[in-house]
Amino acid sequence: MEIINGLVYVDYRDNIIVDKDNPILAFKANRDRFTNSSSQKAYAGLPQIGSIRSEDAITWNYFRSLQKKNNYKSFSELIGYNIENPEILLWTLSFTESADEFQYICGQKIRTVDGIYKGQITEADVIIKTKIHLFIIECKLGVKDQYPKHLWNCYPSSKGPELRRTIYCGIRCYSCINILDEQNLVD
Repeated sequence: MEIINGLVYVDYRDNIIVDKDNPILAFKANRDRFTNSSSQKAYAGLPQIGSIRSEDAITWNYFRSLQKKNNYKSFSELIGYNIENPEILLWTLSFTESADEFQYICGQKIRTVDGIYKGQITEADVIIKTKIHLFIIECKLGVKDQYPKHLWNCYPSSKGPELRRTIYCGIRCYSCINILDEQNLVD
């Protein structure tokens, strides 16, 4: 297990605790890499998910563990909604057969709103569909109780989505709840 400066694993899989050989992680590792900028030079070319501070590694480890155990109690308690038989996407990608079709439906819907509102558009870390709710979650490590100004930023005049904020284990989860019900993403 080689780690550079105690911060970034050479093999990103050393930073993953569950399902470390999943092709979705290989895709993420190949796409999101450190650059040769002055602050990243020691890690240039290495996958960002190999960082001990990787939000994506924490997101994968938590949500993939829930799915593998088929036990969503901790997340249900966190958000105050019952999660039963969910279809889950990580970075808009399905990692179970039960969510394969949802991946395509969701991608189609996202393309109808992507870029309409002023401000940054970001790839959702987690999308969870239940029988009656749709949760779109962006996980951010940061300072406790400090709202990050850059996250899914919509100008007040844009009538963009209302955000609900929850903090769990240093991960900030921002959920847009029921915003796509009228577009038939949930039954």
